[in-house]
Amino acid sequence: MKTKIIILGVLAAVTAHAGPETVPGEFIVRLKSSASAKALAARMNGSGLKLTETLSASQGVYLAKGRMPTGPSGLSALSAQFKMAKEIEALPEVESVEPNYVIRLNETAQ
Repeated sequence: MKTKIIILGVLAAVTAHAGPETVPGEFIVRLKSSASAKALAARMNGSGLKLTETLSASQGVYLAKGRMPTGPSGLSALSAQFKMAKEIEALPEVESVEPNYVIRLNETAQ
């Protein structure tokens, strides 16, 4: 029985690292049309999360950052990232939240 649990844990760790790359502790947040960034920032104050950049004020899209735990990476970091996203998503001003994905462009030589 213990062998199965260990194997599942290893598979979960491998799967977690196989997904898209994100910036740890950063999220793209879209506000509800009735919400204000000022109200959201005030609600986030003291939670370890904060709005740090306006990406599109007209569409209510902002960059939010949270403090990631220090120490070993892997599932604990992934768990912290997931927990922060859920905390942001639960706020009444928030329409949607997603990780800040890293996009890399590959240049070809001609």
